[in-house]
Amino acid sequence: MAEVKLKNLTVKYGEVVAVNNVSLTFEDKKFTVMLGPSGCGKTSTLRSIAGLTRPASGEIYIGERLVNDLYPSERNVAMVFQSYALYPHMNVFDNLAFCLKPLKLTRSEIKEKVNQISQTLHLEEFLNRYPAELSSGQQQRVAIGRALIRRPAVLLLDEPLSQLDAVLREEMKVYIKKLQEELAITTIHVTHDQTEAQAMGDRIVVMDLGVIQQIGTPQEVYNNPVNLFVAGFIGNPSMNLISGELSREEGKFFLVSKEVKIPIPPKLGKKLEKGNITGEIVLGIRPEHIFLFPEAIQDSVEAEIIEVLPQNNEFIIDLSCDSFSFKVRKDKEVLGFHPQVGQKSWFTLNEEKTYFFDKETTRRIELP
Repeated sequence: MAEVKLKNLTVKYGEVVAVNNVSLTFEDKKFTVMLGPSGCGKTSTLRSIAGLTRPASGEIYIGERLVNDLYPSERNVAMVFQSYALYPHMNVFDNLAFCLKPLKLTRSEIKEKVNQISQTLHLEEFLNRYPAELSSGQQQRVAIGRALIRRPAVLLLDEPLSQLDAVLREEMKVYIKKLQEELAITTIHVTHDQTEAQAMGDRIVVMDLGVIQQIGTPQEVYNNPVNLFVAGFIGNPSMNLISGELSREEGKFFLVSKEVKIPIPPKLGKKLEKGNITGEIVLGIRPEHIFLFPEAIQDSVEAEIIEVLPQNNEFIIDLSCDSFSFKVRKDKEVLGFHPQVGQKSWFTLNEEKTYFFDKETTRRIELP
């Protein structure tokens, strides 16, 4: 196995810069997820590592070896595509065996390797079937098996779950992650699904417009977003972002958004004062970190419930507060009342989970 290192990687399509001067190391034997919206550069990065796209500049190392000028077949990487890309005229056995033929193995050696990988992926009973006779999940397992059968140094996954139904997608998340841990293979997984990234990755690389926005564990990216893009992209529902101006009255801090004044919890107010934070900012707080009440309490703000979406044991509640709207996510039992559309309610902020962002630079403001 091997780590993958990118140095100042730039990928262009004509005048369009898809990947902009990216430097990054994918750790050996770790599962790294590249996450971002369509067109952010994650797939172009993956294809550059595979050798399918030639970068405009920069260096790609697999282990200690510079691979820029090597053909895909010389890089010892394997790639699983979004569309599975199985050979329709070959049965499962031949699809799995196909990439072994250039290795000049004997028929018995090929059969042994196919049997081994089919057992690992629970495909033994399907070896004589053709792709059209398989379910989506079975086809995906064949595609993964074909990638793994020759034990590559690096496994590249290009949105391999996007064509599966919801139930099968959940099963395959667990299956792929477990398989990667058992084989201890360096894996790079590309997706635009942040829930998938949170569930599978040891580390997440968040990209936008060809640039890395943040690198961290799923917990770090979720709990400590470095800028407004990451804050708004990660989470389902995503973080509430409320623009306003900081004001201070009688020793208390408020975020003023048009006619609405949101009291800042006292401990946060002291940090804002110590950090000399003033002017226009963006307040960020996740839906589950807003406290909601059926009646007014001290330092609460009135809002109107405009939509209620029950989800299993939770409510996702949309509220309107004159100049802005936001979401609250609460356990049905913890909430303590049954929210109704049109109902008035009052909210306060969890001071341990409230963030502030610079409106101009979009970076999170580090409080003392």
